[in-house]
Amino acid sequence: MNTTANINLSGQVLQTWLNRTVLQNFEPELRFYDMWMKEMWRDGYQTLAWTRPQQLVLTPAQTLLNEGITPTEANFQMNTISTTAKQYGLYVTLTDILLDVAPVDFIAEAAEVTGKNLARVVDEVIQEMLDSTLTSSQVLFAWAATSRATITATDLLRARDLAKSFALLSTNAAPTFDGSAYVSVMHPNVIYDIQQEVGTGVFIDVNKYSKPELVMSWEIGMLFGVRVVRSAFVQTFASTVTVYPTYVFSKKSYWVADLQAMQAFITPRSATDSNPLAQRVKVGAKVAFASVILYQKGIVRIESASSLNFTRGPTN
Repeated sequence: MNTTANINLSGQVLQTWLNRTVLQNFEPELRFYDMWMKEMWRDGYQTLAWTRPQQLVLTPAQTLLNEGITPTEANFQMNTISTTAKQYGLYVTLTDILLDVAPVDFIAEAAEVTGKNLARVVDEVIQEMLDSTLTSSQVLFAWAATSRATITATDLLRARDLAKSFALLSTNAAPTFDGSAYVSVMHPNVIYDIQQEVGTGVFIDVNKYSKPELVMSWEIGMLFGVRVVRSAFVQTFASTVTVYPTYVFSKKSYWVADLQAMQAFITPRSATDSNPLAQRVKVGAKVAFASVILYQKGIVRIESASSLNFTRGPTN
């Protein structure tokens, strides 16, 4: 006891040794950026636009011809979809003393941390776009709920909800990814509810796919024609209970592109007007990108509660 007390009272006699091995933070699976259509922006432009002909829906009666009589002409119309890139960035400051004394590479670690934070920002911005621009006709509510506000703790995602989303997308003639299935992005808490509810043989494990080479990252299986991809970074909604969105996508349903690919920046360790004694190094990252829904009827969002309340926070 005396020895322990003497050590505790000794102040800086016994120093702290910093291990050179840097612990890694837990990072979530980011699916909304890396799974979908991406391309680089065209030089000299900030806004991109697409045109799509409006579908003609004339009936048999309207297309029936009377001999010798010119029919009424149909209206042909082109619709335009456009999006403008936005830029995002962040940086941190490291002191010269820290960089000279610390036994680990703080610049490399700071570059990695800022880049991962920005990657999460990109994924969250895409989800905000999907939430704010998806039409109400493409939103389903689990079990007995009729709106987000009416979702209760018992309104869990069921297998039938995925079957309903498959039926809705199929009715809209939305194209599948592999000729037979759509793809969903689902929170682990919601996946748990699905796994408790379905029977053996209904949920097809990825190991039983006929073409396992087509399995996507973090895909866990398929249910009623909907492939399930896990992401703990699905953004929830605050309501009377925590509401989890499950997105079900058809092929080419939305688009993502970079005006500027994500880049890391490190200021040089030299004197400047603002840093005359070279006391600081700044490390940061930036990206400019945009995302837009190309086919409203190619996306379904299912809103539900979950029997679990696990939440993600920082590693430390």
